[in-house]
Order: sequence, then structure tokens, then C-alpha cells
Amino acid sequence: MKRIPLILTLLLLITIGTLPAIDVGISVGTFDARPQGGMVEEGIHVQMGLVTGFASRWEVETFVVTQASPKPIGNLMGGGAISFALMGPVYSHSAVGEIPPYGNAYLSLGFMGNPVDGSSYGPFLRINPISAGGPQFKLRERGATTGIYYNIATDSVTIFWNIFLLDFYL
Repeated sequence: MKRIPLILTLLLLITIGTLPAIDVGISVGTFDARPQGGMVEEGIHVQMGLVTGFASRWEVETFVVTQASPKPIGNLMGGGAISFALMGPVYSHSAVGEIPPYGNAYLSLGFMGNPVDGSSYGPFLRINPISAGGPQFKLRERGATTGIYYNIATDSVTIFWNIFLLDFYL
């Protein structure tokens, strides 16, 4: 239980530590899963966070998932992920000479949990098959993201999805 805040703090520090060197995006989107899995309650959920790259194909993301209705700011979860771009580089580095494509796909591995009561926490694997844009366009749209989450507290598996995520790069 005490490891969850430590892991989330480390992911946040890694993200904040890389801010001056590279592109940073503010991420906003939807989040949902079946309530029977114990991960979320019935209702509409939103995901907000930060995303930043640390290599041409690698990026780290920290996020918060919360219920938008019927209880705003209810059912709080936090997490982080490390993602790999499958179709090409996302962040251009002049030394490498790679030019990022407009479309891409991502595979992510991460950890999320409920920091308030510790009722759910565990690792997840996520695939994002549709992505358009990137830091060079100041906007990226990610769609049809699907993931599988293992809840250590309840020893259960839940499938979750994001219909869309928008990343606004600063």
C-alpha cells in the first residue's frame, strides 16, 4: 500500500525532471472500463496528465483518472506508463536525422492505482493503434486505445479503453 504513492511520486519526478529538455504535452481524454472489475465505478470517467519523450521513440506519461459523472472527482486513480512508438520516431533529434511520421501506433507498459484507499492497484499493458499528429504539430490525437489491467488487490483482470486522448504540446 505504501509503495503506490512512492511509485507515483517517482514517475512524476521523472516526468518533471525531463521537462526543460524536451517537448511536453498536456493530455486530456476519456477513460472507461466495466464496473464489475472493481477498477472503476459506474459513470463517465476522464483522464488528464502529462506526456513527454526521452528518446526518439520512447515517452513517459503520468495521468489521473477521475469520475466526471454522477460524482465529479469521485473514483480517483493515478498512474504512469512508458510507451514505445511502433511505426517510427515521435520526437525528432537533429543528430539522428529521423523525421517523425504523421501517423503512429504505441505499445505501453505502466502501473496505476487508487492512492486514496488502495482498493485497486497494479500493472497494465496498453495498445494504441491509431495516432495522428505529434509534438511538431503541437497536437496529437490518440484513438481506440485498449488495455488490460491486473488488479493486485482483488486478483482480477480488467479490460479498459480510451475512445480518444488529445495531447496538446507546449
